[in-house]
Amino acid sequence: MIETALRTGYPDLDDDDVASVRGFLDLLMEEGILLPASPIELPKLPDISSRASFMRPELEIHTDLQELIVLDPIHDVDPSGGWPLRRELGDS
Repeated sequence: MIETALRTGYPDLDDDDVASVRGFLDLLMEEGILLPASPIELPKLPDISSRASFMRPELEIHTDLQELIVLDPIHDVDPSGGWPLRRELGDS
C-alpha cells in the first residue's frame, strides 16, 4: 500500500528508493516507534505534482546522552558523594 502511494506521488521512483522506505519503516518498527497495523483502504492522494523531489528517509539515533537522561538523581547516587556522582551499577 505504501509502495502504491509512493509510486503514485513520485512516478520517477526506482526500486532502490522504494526499498529505502521499506528499510526505514522496518527500522522504525525495530526501535519501537511504529507498530504493525491492519491494512486500510488507500485514501485519495493529494496532488503533489508541484512538490519537491523524493528524498530517501533517514533515522538518526543519538545515544550519547542516554545514560544521563535515565539517571535517577534521587536513587542512583553515592550517599557519601552526593549528586551528580553516579553510583556504579551493581553497587548497593
